Amino acid sequence: MSACKELLVKGMRSRIVKEMMLQQPPVDFVQHPVCKLARVSFHCGLAGFFLGLLTGIPAIVMGHRARARIKKSGGTPEDLAYARCGLILGYFNTFFLSALVGYAILGGMRGRNLFLTTQTFHNAARIEAAVDSFYLDYGSFPVSGSVDTTLDFLHDASKFDVLMGSPAGATVSPSIPLYLSLRIAKNGKGGIVYDASGTKIKGIFDSWGNPYRIRMDFDLDGAITVNGTVVHGKNVVVWSDGPDGAPGTPDDIGTW
Repeated sequence: MSACKELLVKGMRSRIVKEMMLQQPPVDFVQHPVCKLARVSFHCGLAGFFLGLLTGIPAIVMGHRARARIKKSGGTPEDLAYARCGLILGYFNTFFLSALVGYAILGGMRGRNLFLTTQTFHNAARIEAAVDSFYLDYGSFPVSGSVDTTLDFLHDASKFDVLMGSPAGATVSPSIPLYLSLRIAKNGKGGIVYDASGTKIKGIFDSWGNPYRIRMDFDLDGAITVNGTVVHGKNVVVWSDGPDGAPGTPDDIGTW
């Protein structure tokens, strides 16, 4: 009898548990919508390796908006990861790569300035060597004078035609060799400008379009003063006013 009661009680308990389970509302499995903004941010960040700021900044903006939207309305861990990666890539491409590009551009500018400076110095040295050679051959300068004077190759260029082997030097010698040979200036920069005949000098300009300046030791005292600097042991000095075009500044380029 007791065994029957126990079976009856167990059966009633099992029935009550089943009824309670049936009465519970079904579990609602919420499926969060895919956050497209997070994925777009990620892909913009990847594109930033090739497009830089063009897609790097949108990646940052959309990445922050995607994170805010996910936190507010919910989202999958995958979307959150996309948003974070988009932000990381966006910041990396916007700042780090931009800094590298800027550094490369600055390096290129410095390299070009070095090239222009070297070109200017070499041309100045050629002018000095031409005047020195003329002096050694004839015992006088291409231009006469008794006091050291600064000349430039714009207003006084024609005075040095004799260096081109032109007939202007016939009074010195029946045959004047070619002492000076420079590349033709391009757009008035970095070389010599001839007249229509190609034998007379109209101007000689540095890499920035400024005329070269020259000073010769007319008084033969063994010293030439240039912008307050005394140069010893030279018959002639040639210089450029440098990139700023102003005489007597630190960027002047001289042969002494």
